[in-house]
Amino acid sequence: FRADAKGRHIVSSVSGLQPGTAAEILKKAFPQLPINVEEHMAFNEKDPIDIFDHSKAERELGIKFTPIEKSLIDMAKALLDFGIVQAKL
Repeated sequence: FRADAKGRHIVSSVSGLQPGTAAEILKKAFPQLPINVEEHMAFNEKDPIDIFDHSKAERELGIKFTPIEKSLIDMAKALLDFGIVQAKL
């Protein structure tokens, strides 16, 4: 909570992430995994993403967003490390 926030703020990251783009990021981070990027790219055209401007939240609330690429890689690594998903090599 920040008293100087001047009211209510709804906070969002800059954009969403399309399936094909997520597959590309994961394939680069985990080249040993059989990630079929092309299979997921078809969804990029069907699922447009909205772009949001979060500069006001950064400026007035002092929020620093984690890049979506880092969040995706961290999540995938945790799922593998905890055995929630298993790598099929």
